[in-house]
Amino acid sequence: MTTPELVVLAFALAMDAVAVALAQGLQLRRPSLRDALLVAGMFGLFQGLMPLLGFAVAFWSADLVSSATPWIAFAMLAAIGAHMVRESFGEHAEHHAAPVVTIRSVVPLAIATSIDAAAVGGDVRGPRGRPGPRPDADRRRDPRALLGRGRGGCSRR
Repeated sequence: MTTPELVVLAFALAMDAVAVALAQGLQLRRPSLRDALLVAGMFGLFQGLMPLLGFAVAFWSADLVSSATPWIAFAMLAAIGAHMVRESFGEHAEHHAAPVVTIRSVVPLAIATSIDAAAVGGDVRGPRGRPGPRPDADRRRDPRALLGRGRGGCSRR
């Protein structure tokens, strides 16, 4: 993947976090610097860590879950759908409490908006179809091989 493609992918992955952070800020009457830093910091932290987490999970469990991947996706989507149906039959209590920005309220939003980044991190593949850098890369001589550049890594297209 080329650098421009990575930049476009990064911007596309961050758009949902930007939208949620903007909505969070618009709910506040007078957002403080602390509120802005908390929202930006949590969203940025999770947007940065989730691709690494997805890559690590895919790297260590690729052989274990490769045959069960469609069933895992089905179970996750079925659980989300069942939760939505259950909520539709519940009481629709309208509560207009004053919004407060706390770590407890921001972390779930940050996690929810960065799940797609974890999926992208888990989809990074080497040339042999396994996650990670090329296995025959000489990492001691050229650390750029880990990034897919330089001697031993994947060449640019």
